[in-house]
Amino acid sequence: MTANDPLRVALVGGEAAGSQAFKFLLSAGVDVPFVCAATEESAIQRLAAREGVRVLTPESIKTGALLQATLDSSVDLLLNVHSLSLLPGDLVAAPRVGSFNLH
Repeated sequence: MTANDPLRVALVGGEAAGSQAFKFLLSAGVDVPFVCAATEESAIQRLAAREGVRVLTPESIKTGALLQATLDSSVDLLLNVHSLSLLPGDLVAAPRVGSFNLH
């Protein structure tokens, strides 16, 4: 990553707060390689689909697919916004900068 590269932020989000965080990230020019919807059929899934951003399901947290996507995408920061999902320690530790829970 160079000084001119956008920050790569992955988002686990739920409810309106997750959607608003996603909209903010996009408007700020942040590279969002994927989102993980906290629930099935959520607003964040529909928004991500419209924006052409990959969507992972809540099951990806348990199966390890979210961790693999985080590693494969070289995520700098992982945000867990208004999600009731408990993220495993190896996932929380995976991003280069760190992970934050926002509730």
